[in-house]
Amino acid sequence: MSLNYKNILTVLGVIFLAIAIGFLGFSCGDKTIKKFLFAKSLYPLFYPSYAHKYYTVVSFLNSPDLLDRLAGYYGLADMRNIDENFIFTRLDLEESHVAKKTLIWLLSHSNNKKTTFKRLEESWDFQSDEVKSEILLTLEKLDEKAFEEFLDRMGVEMP
Repeated sequence: MSLNYKNILTVLGVIFLAIAIGFLGFSCGDKTIKKFLFAKSLYPLFYPSYAHKYYTVVSFLNSPDLLDRLAGYYGLADMRNIDENFIFTRLDLEESHVAKKTLIWLLSHSNNKKTTFKRLEESWDFQSDEVKSEILLTLEKLDEKAFEEFLDRMGVEMP
């Protein structure tokens, strides 16, 4: 059996198409999911398996009940949707120490470590001692070197 030019081109075309689709899905998927979650879009309806999770998390995040909001925050972690601006806005709105500590823990999984570190550092003076202990743990996880500098500059000791 001999391979002809047409068969080789077809195989190469299929391989190229598969790689292009995979790359496009990987590069756009995270941004698309974040837009779905934080832009109040109806597009998740096109993804039935994701739609249920999406609407459950959104309804929990918007609940007046603290336990529901906590479930929503953990849902964000489960979905790997960590939008730092959204979380910092919620950090300012929350009154519960438990919710604030959960949000700060969620920030420890941020991809934008430098910006998150800086914003947590800026919020340091406005937080209670209970919340500050969680901030210290998160700062240490984000950047150990900058964390040591923060401790020296602020005169803070680890609990």
